Amino acid sequence: MTKKIQNILVLLFSSLLFLNAKISHAIGLENPLKVGSIPDLIYAVVDWFVIAIGPAIAVVMIIYGGFQILTAGGDPKKFEEGKKAILYAVVGYGIILLAEGVILIIQNLLQ
Repeated sequence: MTKKIQNILVLLFSSLLFLNAKISHAIGLENPLKVGSIPDLIYAVVDWFVIAIGPAIAVVMIIYGGFQILTAGGDPKKFEEGKKAILYAVVGYGIILLAEGVILIIQNLLQ
């Protein structure tokens, strides 16, 4: 995507957010997301990943890595791929767990 298209999309998205807030306030619509701001929305999405999606993906990747190791049949390349899949799953989930802390640090720095 070119820089010009990215700028147009960002401008369009931010305009829609602003107009949506003004129109919904004028009409009296309730916010279905139950968040009051963009940082709260980001925190809710990260929290959802930590609680719902992250563990499921990590478990599937660990099972996949274990399956590769079990079916390697003496092939060192396939065995190493299985070990890497397990390692990447654990490291990835660790990063997801640290994301909440990073958000809090960024919020404190910007305030």
